[in-house]
Amino acid sequence: MSDLQSLLSQINAILTAYNKVIKNSSENYNIFKVLNLQTDEVKLHSLFLAELLNPKGSHNKGNLFLKCFIEVVFTDNTPINIENVTLEIEKFIGPVSQDKNTGGRIDIYLEDHKGNCLIIENKIYAGDQEKQLQRYFNYKGNRQGAILYLTLDGKSPSKISCCDLIEGKDFQLISYNFTILSWLEKCHQIASDSPFVRETIRQYINLIKSFSGQTILKEMYKDFKSIILQTPQNFESAFQIEVELKNIKIDLLVDFWEEVYQKLKEKLGNEYKISYQKDKIKGNANYPGMWVNKNNYSNDPCQFVLEPLNGNSLWNKHSLYYGIWINGNEKIVQQKSVELRKLFDQKLRNSSWWLDYIYVKNLYFNGKETLKSILPGTESRSKIQERIVVNYSEYIIKNEDLMSRLINILT
Repeated sequence: MSDLQSLLSQINAILTAYNKVIKNSSENYNIFKVLNLQTDEVKLHSLFLAELLNPKGSHNKGNLFLKCFIEVVFTDNTPINIENVTLEIEKFIGPVSQDKNTGGRIDIYLEDHKGNCLIIENKIYAGDQEKQLQRYFNYKGNRQGAILYLTLDGKSPSKISCCDLIEGKDFQLISYNFTILSWLEKCHQIASDSPFVRETIRQYINLIKSFSGQTILKEMYKDFKSIILQTPQNFESAFQIEVELKNIKIDLLVDFWEEVYQKLKEKLGNEYKISYQKDKIKGNANYPGMWVNKNNYSNDPCQFVLEPLNGNSLWNKHSLYYGIWINGNEKIVQQKSVELRKLFDQKLRNSSWWLDYIYVKNLYFNGKETLKSILPGTESRSKIQERIVVNYSEYIIKNEDLMSRLINILT
């Protein structure tokens, strides 16, 4: 135990020192983080990139940023004529067809006066959709242009998205941590005479660097690495911490959600049946949820659901959210889908499974800050539980009649 305590003491000393450096340098301040937009692909990343790429953007730099982007990404042929370009965000290309070969929304779409187009699919945390790149390729057709698949680290799309398309020929990979950062540094230089534009770009550069570890945190990692590899005892202690920390986090989450479950039962009373997927939390699976509905409904094709209880979500930024879930695999749901969606917002990103959902802000149960705030015995733990129970129960009670109508449609 003394070796473990010694290592933790050294690690804590490094953390304290670097926290002071971060505080003094103001690197921890970022307007995009302040506004809680750092992981929002649509409301921040696609919008910000599109604003810079748009020759008619409020930056007043014309097509200089777009020209620079083309030069960074394309070494040979230019896919579009940048002198006469229109740009759209979330371009609607029709409803997704039953065979998934057409339709959808393109994150960033540029088209020149000849119809040549540049398509950018922006993926930070969202998972691939079925035949997504194939649909965009079909939409592009025989026109000159390019499809760019943008991720944090330049990873390839899944086969389910690109089907038989050939990487490097039918679409091109680009990354935030190399392509976008390289382009943004050049944009920063271009905007040297425009202070507001220049500093906004710098803030965004720092945000991207924080995602890819290219900040002060990288220096801290080097110090951690040096201490852990210093002696066999330190390495063994670090290894043991890694093994046990996974189990400790799972136990922390299970205990936390068990308490929420009991409080929600008390709040809603015997009229409702409530269950939560403890085994999914223990197995670190995706989308463990807390399911609620009236006792008199059986084989429910739709439910009130709160998820992901462990922060593991492929499509919704890892944030906690709740809403009305439908089983998209049920035949009756597929048959009645048009009738169901008439009652809800047609722009939902995952409308095959969710008719409505609401984020619980700033709660990411796979993140350090949220996990710290739910440690046993802390005042913040009780406050967070109360907030979840109140918000979720109020939503359920408010939508009781709506749920009854949905059940009637589906039965």
